[in-house]
Amino acid sequence: MFPPEVSVFQKDSSSAVCHATGFFPRGVEISWQKNGEDLHENMDLRETLPNQDGTFQKRSILTVSPEDLKNNKYTCVVQHLGKDIEREVKPGGRSFGVIIGVFVAVLLLVLIGCVGFFIWRKKRNGCIIIQYISFIFQVSNLFYSTPLHPLTPHLRVLKVKHPHTDWKELEANERC
Repeated sequence: MFPPEVSVFQKDSSSAVCHATGFFPRGVEISWQKNGEDLHENMDLRETLPNQDGTFQKRSILTVSPEDLKNNKYTCVVQHLGKDIEREVKPGGRSFGVIIGVFVAVLLLVLIGCVGFFIWRKKRNGCIIIQYISFIFQVSNLFYSTPLHPLTPHLRVLKVKHPHTDWKELEANERC
């Protein structure tokens, strides 16, 4: 017998999700309370689903107005084997989509910053490594179905004598 792990989060500004997982045996009841009183409407109770480890999961989605969610105390109550587990909805919680989007954006900015730093450092020493630029386009092409630029991934090192007119491509065994 395994008790459920229960989490509550806001799906968006007008709905909350109660998710129970990892429980065995299968029988579990999920209900909602508003200020301590049982709710019987605006709930979408999903079916119990199996997990890969032989336990089960179930969720319930509560739909209410953003003002109602903000001004009242909503609680998810999960009953399993005669025991109640309660979790309160914390208004104003961030959705997972926003968190993931911000994380990906920060990660891409850090990556572009690192590549820019390496290009600047090599340029300062008289060489530019085109591979870094190609790498940026390869990474960005992962996110788009149409390639942004057809740069090839092979490494080319250019020696700069005069920044505007005189470039020399180095051979593989030459150093800057």
